[in-house]
Amino acid sequence: MDNPHTLGLIETIKLLGNKNQSKEVLAKIDTGASMSSIDIKLADSLGLNEIVGTKKVKSASGTSLRPVINVSLILKGKEIISKMTLAERSHMKYPILIGSDIMKDYSFKVNPKQTPSKLPKSNGNSKYSAALISLGSVSSMWTSEEMNNYFGEVDNLDVRFIEIKLDSTHPEILYKGEKIKNYDCVYVKGSFRFAQLLESITRSLYKESYMPIHPSSFDIVHDKLSTHLILQEENIPMPTTYFASSPNAAEAILKKINYPVILKFPKGTQGKGVMYADSYITAKTILDALTSLKQPFIIQEFIDTKGEDIRVIVCGDKIVASMKRKSVQGDIRSNIHAGGAGISFTPDPKMAAIALKTAKVLKADVVGVDLLESRKGPIVIEANISPGLQGITKATNLNVAKKIAKFLYEKTLEIKEGKNENAATKILEEMGVKSTEAKDKHEIVTNIELRGQRIILPKIVTEMCEFKEDEEVVIKVDKGKFLVKKF
Repeated sequence: MDNPHTLGLIETIKLLGNKNQSKEVLAKIDTGASMSSIDIKLADSLGLNEIVGTKKVKSASGTSLRPVINVSLILKGKEIISKMTLAERSHMKYPILIGSDIMKDYSFKVNPKQTPSKLPKSNGNSKYSAALISLGSVSSMWTSEEMNNYFGEVDNLDVRFIEIKLDSTHPEILYKGEKIKNYDCVYVKGSFRFAQLLESITRSLYKESYMPIHPSSFDIVHDKLSTHLILQEENIPMPTTYFASSPNAAEAILKKINYPVILKFPKGTQGKGVMYADSYITAKTILDALTSLKQPFIIQEFIDTKGEDIRVIVCGDKIVASMKRKSVQGDIRSNIHAGGAGISFTPDPKMAAIALKTAKVLKADVVGVDLLESRKGPIVIEANISPGLQGITKATNLNVAKKIAKFLYEKTLEIKEGKNENAATKILEEMGVKSTEAKDKHEIVTNIELRGQRIILPKIVTEMCEFKEDEEVVIKVDKGKFLVKKF
């Protein structure tokens, strides 16, 4: 995983300019490209503008003749001199593309699961540092890249290289055998298979760094039964669920319930371990198979939503993105990883309130909440504290990773700088309004935020008005203005 001759799909490189200047950037590794390329503006900023030839290149837009320049760079500690084509890459995520020419010349191999542990020098001017500990998924890489635009330093750590040393005084977190640095913010995420490790990391660092997920959340959220029990205590609507202590007890349940039903593994993600039974015979067959494999499971009522569910991403007290997912034909699972398709969706106030309450109950500042629209109203089917971002980013056309990164940074600022005073009062004071005047009437200049056809009011407005959930209001509307007041 950490071989100096092995590259991930994304790598940090240092470009060397003609006048002793240098610049660190992220580069995309593309084995399908015969020749490497560099963005024209980036090359020019480093004085790399001496044309040494041309190259005919085929791309999605057709065949073109590109100029070629010599480029010096450092990759994985190796100083590399290679020819690259000049290309307009300002609209692309990565300004450098490393092709098969460099990989062959310098004997590199590619491991798609490997991610760069060190990102380029941050674009942010903050004095605060952050780390993202994960399995190195695409979603994690996107998030760490966006965090790099806010924090002064961001490290991308692979959870598989983490070790925990426990003793009677203080736990020690090691990364590749070395004690990890003191970070101001640490975002820990990963699959249920690493739940205990993730909880241990978080519990060890929770008092020293801002961490969006509470230590107890990993064990709870990665177990569907535990999630159900916690949410039930808080009266959050969920499908009727059964759990049996033995095969005989499970068979007794199957004989008395209505069909169809869903059978699930308590632990699992991305739609895996979800089975559909339309009759007792089918359910009994599944039960026998699970019993022989010694697999635990839960039985859940089936809510017919035509293969649709809702995924919302919660950051703190706000929903930053939401989509409706529809399963492929013949599959009840709407999960994107199971082949489902997503479209942008705006949850109604009741659904939004349930999602936000779910996140709060599960003690997760960043979480994906999955809901169904049933005849009784919205119900929660599960939560995900390591939500994938590819499907919802495509469906909503929003940079969800950026929204998460911005939230993490603002929350870190709030904690590190002691910004725990009332947010509305602070904003008003910055506007020249004394805190004692906070409840008076004031004009506030702000931008309109639309979600679908709905206007989202700034947090300061709702705090000053002291509106409560489900409170009745009177709305007067005229062209260019509206008035909302308590009924």
